[in-house]
Amino acid sequence: MWGRRRSGIVRAILLLLVVAVVVYHGAKFYMDSLDKATQHEVKNMEQEETEEGPQPVIVDVEEKKEQVKPQVDIPPDPPPCGIQPPCSKDQFAFVIRSGQAQRVGPRICFDGKDIMSDDTHNAGRGMNIVVIDGQSKEVYQVDTFDLYDHDDAELIKFLQNRKDGQLVLVASYDDAAYKLTDESRDLLSALGSQHIKTLKFRDSWVFLGYKGSHGPPPKEEVQHHVDKQDEWPQQAEIQGCAPLPTAVQEQQPKGAGAAVQEQQSGGAGENSCAMYSTHCDAGSPVYVFAGDKTKNHWPEICVNGQYVIRGGMIGWRGLNVVVVDSRTFQVTQSKNIDTYEKGSSELEDLVWKLDETSLVMIATYDEASRKLSSYARSLLTDMGSSKVKDLGYRDSWVFIGQKGIVGVSPYEKHEKGGAGNFGGAVEIKACLTQKLIGEKQDDTNHPTNSKRKAFCDTYGQGGDYGDFCAEENQKESLSPAPLGDQQDLKENAVFSTPIVVIARTALNLVQQTLESLRLQPGINPRMVQVMSDGSFDEPQKLTDLYSFQWQSLQPTTKYVYQMHHAMTRVFQTFKDSKYAIFMDEGFRARPGFLRYFAQTLSLLDQDDSIFSVSAWNHNGFEGLSQDASLLYRTEDFPATGWVVRRSVWESEVRGKEGACCMVFPWHGWFGGDLKGKEVVVPDVSRVEYIVKEGLFEDDKFRQKYFPGRRSNSEPQQDVSDVQKMNKDAYEEEVKHLISSSTPVQSSQFSTCLIQQEHFSGPSEKGKVFTVYFKQENPTDRRVLQKLCSCFGLFRMDDDLRGLHKNMLRFTYDGNQYLLVGSESPYNVLKPNDLTAVMTDTGATA
Repeated sequence: MWGRRRSGIVRAILLLLVVAVVVYHGAKFYMDSLDKATQHEVKNMEQEETEEGPQPVIVDVEEKKEQVKPQVDIPPDPPPCGIQPPCSKDQFAFVIRSGQAQRVGPRICFDGKDIMSDDTHNAGRGMNIVVIDGQSKEVYQVDTFDLYDHDDAELIKFLQNRKDGQLVLVASYDDAAYKLTDESRDLLSALGSQHIKTLKFRDSWVFLGYKGSHGPPPKEEVQHHVDKQDEWPQQAEIQGCAPLPTAVQEQQPKGAGAAVQEQQSGGAGENSCAMYSTHCDAGSPVYVFAGDKTKNHWPEICVNGQYVIRGGMIGWRGLNVVVVDSRTFQVTQSKNIDTYEKGSSELEDLVWKLDETSLVMIATYDEASRKLSSYARSLLTDMGSSKVKDLGYRDSWVFIGQKGIVGVSPYEKHEKGGAGNFGGAVEIKACLTQKLIGEKQDDTNHPTNSKRKAFCDTYGQGGDYGDFCAEENQKESLSPAPLGDQQDLKENAVFSTPIVVIARTALNLVQQTLESLRLQPGINPRMVQVMSDGSFDEPQKLTDLYSFQWQSLQPTTKYVYQMHHAMTRVFQTFKDSKYAIFMDEGFRARPGFLRYFAQTLSLLDQDDSIFSVSAWNHNGFEGLSQDASLLYRTEDFPATGWVVRRSVWESEVRGKEGACCMVFPWHGWFGGDLKGKEVVVPDVSRVEYIVKEGLFEDDKFRQKYFPGRRSNSEPQQDVSDVQKMNKDAYEEEVKHLISSSTPVQSSQFSTCLIQQEHFSGPSEKGKVFTVYFKQENPTDRRVLQKLCSCFGLFRMDDDLRGLHKNMLRFTYDGNQYLLVGSESPYNVLKPNDLTAVMTDTGATA
């Protein structure tokens, strides 16, 4: 058995050896034949070279072997981003594809590299953005902005930081528009987007833009969401080849003097412009020239024969401004303000602080209208400009103005640009004296009047706006009231504090609110923020008439959500503001409104126990509210015309709306519990409720709460003893008042408690009286409710307002009263022989 197995193994080994020998010799024969063929070809080539002469190339035998071997086809590299045909060297390939629904992510491919895609795992809901350096083609930044759960503050900051020469590639995923504001839409529009203004919830959108003027043309596509449940739009996609940005070195303008030299012979010294100025027998010579960019001429402003702005010396794009003291004709300020890119707040602040001794000279260059606000235009109109309201894209404009001018300035010229063209050169040569003499203007053609008329023609036909749209009133200006005789408030923090007006559907009431704010001396229109649902444009049009600012809020049917959105928006918009003032439609700011806050704002910084300062008194009814200089501290929140600190909003309100603030403010936020904090209120309210018949017929509370109130009517009304509102000082003040007051005997309340008549107090006036009442526990209000009815204080069931430590303070019939409960810490000051009011008859135990 074993012998047969061994012989089989031997035969197998021998067979393998035979096969190996055959394979070896076969391979060797093939290689030898290949060498011979190659050598034969080489000999033939050498013979050909001998006949033709020596050749510079030596063919290696081994190389020839490789050439003779069969070649394998290797496919070429795919074109960048899959674009066919491939892009030329001076172009880049791109593919930008939006996400679809919540399943397929977006894709951004640039120059052959997928920067964002499902494979890179770096895309997310909202806007996915890639920033490319246009010269190096390097990826500069990649980011995603969730605009469904978060606001667009970070997106705005991101877009504001874009630099010239950068490409911006954007792809949406899921939703990219829910919390997109006008500010971020404007920034994307500036990069070239045409569709961003109308982008809606869950639209699919892709965009290729560029920051600067020498880049590829913008490209974009949008697929709109159909407003049906679970129905998503198709993916949006753009792809192709786009030209690389060109590095264009902007030619330096020659200076405005060059334009004049084309008309005049001679030259000027380095800083002298005497040859361009007019000769003056009286007054001081000035020359103002708007730069002509089509001829590369800089703007110029020349005062007393010397350049103040010329060429690279300050002057550039936007508005070039020089301020001169008209008494000495010395230059006090000179600056360039880029109103194309950066806005006009610097100009507004400059003009706001000037007085009537200052002359202002302005010359445009390049483009100056894009971010010139309506408020800035209004300020310049007040200084005598009749043309700045119409200043348009790339217009040329020169102007000399002065505060207090009567009529319009005689020194103003304007030439239209636009449609790809710049306005031509315009100049002013003048001899100025200390006071500008204005010229008359036909009011019927005034831009403000025509704007108001157009508004009334569109929205006032139903008569809802009443006298505001009456034909005889449509010519009246809506300019903000000057500070006038309240110069003691100049540079007060109240004028840099934003004022938020919540506008809902009663826009005729909103108009009255805005009008009352316009009439406040020193009002800064740039700080008045009107916020409303952005789904219709009437609120914005109305706001523009007053040169106030409008912001869109998320659509909602609940007022409280609008209020919370507005609070968030204003503190995001004014990042450096410590406070914000809030007003609701349906209320007017009374004379002295801003003066009141100007004198009380400091309390918010001095005392952390003060939650807010309000301009409204819960108990400010006729016959009660009588001392407009008096302030109180209360434990509830009369949120109708009020100011709040940013820090209080951040710690007590933001993110806690459901627990604190889901009712109208006048119903009482925080359930009447401010957690140890209090609100400062005036005895006489600085806001007024606008009664509209039938507006709240079914609202029992409003019918009882709002009518019959008194409000301030004196513009220069001051408040007294502001510092006594600080926590410790107020305690001492209250104790002093009670200790020095006259106690009222409980028997004097018998008639009013039984017959429910108003209390008939002492005949003397200007006194302080204290009424002590009985409580079973700190929350017992039964006796106090009856006393409130005696005095005509607000009472609705067990809802009482204005308490401070179980003490209620008010004025009545020419005197000041303090109602002190037995559970109040002030009850220790009650005389031992005095009995407290405790029953319906006023009798005591």
